[in-house]
Amino acid sequence: LYTDNFYYITDDNDHDGIGNFIEKYFERLSRIENLTKITDLFGIRYVFPNSHGKYWFYRLAIEEGMDITFTSLPNRLNYAFQTVNWDEEVLEFGVCTEGKMEILCYPSLERYSYQQGQACLYYSKNSVEKFEFYAKYYKGFSIHLHLDYFEYFFKLGKSSWLEKEWRNNLKNMLQEKFLKIWNSSIFLQALAKEIADFKIKSILDYFEFKGKINYFLVKLMLECMGISDSEDEKIQHLTFLIAQDYEKIYSLQEISRFLDTPIYQLQKMIKKKKGITICQYIRNLKLEYAKILLEKNDYTVAEVASMIGYSNPSKFSKIFFERYQKKPKKFKNNKI
Repeated sequence: LYTDNFYYITDDNDHDGIGNFIEKYFERLSRIENLTKITDLFGIRYVFPNSHGKYWFYRLAIEEGMDITFTSLPNRLNYAFQTVNWDEEVLEFGVCTEGKMEILCYPSLERYSYQQGQACLYYSKNSVEKFEFYAKYYKGFSIHLHLDYFEYFFKLGKSSWLEKEWRNNLKNMLQEKFLKIWNSSIFLQALAKEIADFKIKSILDYFEFKGKINYFLVKLMLECMGISDSEDEKIQHLTFLIAQDYEKIYSLQEISRFLDTPIYQLQKMIKKKKGITICQYIRNLKLEYAKILLEKNDYTVAEVASMIGYSNPSKFSKIFFERYQKKPKKFKNNKI
């Protein structure tokens, strides 16, 4: 039905973040292709005309700065996306669950093939002026993640070693390219199918779906980074766990259950990989976050202590000094 024509979507340079970018993308595509916009309680479906509801995009917000778009193009469809002065840093993690998509980039004329069983990572800040897409019986979904949101979600901060580690991971994931495509694992494909088949009928379903997306995203990023060693993967999961709620105090038993690993094995693993105990590793993660908070100079030392789980500011000051050889009060406004 949509074989010969290309549909061009251009993007202006007045951006307010990922939501604005994705909304403008679909607004332009809707005008050009006369898509029918159907809003439900949780998302928006964009349906192509004369397709009997078979050709569509479905966009669902996960958080501010993070959304997921499902795509169903059961026949051939060609369209193009032209970028102009795109300065926002957005990552797109995608999975092809059926069919294939050919992608042609201008002016380099690089061509990518993206097909069933493969995953991809796209970095928006690049030199490509235009993309042409050739969809053939394609189904899949993409998670769009604004880097500012990522830093906020995991509370990394602009100057932390965690933020630098993430940037290095991103560089390793992309391998100096703006688009990376790889054959995903059977496990990841099974997770993708579970997400694609998930039906949201209630608010509880929506919260369950968000949890599945976050879990899938972590697994996909680890696979993209080439982390197949179970010990490295468990340490990454532990880092994400602590970073989502620095104030919470986890017992070793809780961490053991979360990582599905015996306590003694966890202790041995962290000691081998990091050279310190698991308690020291968690403490260092929290102190790094405290350092970020102190740099902002928006909180008192007592407030910062509380935000990383210390009810006693004096105890916090003591361990902070042991770690950085500088007291928290003197550290405020002065980066180490």
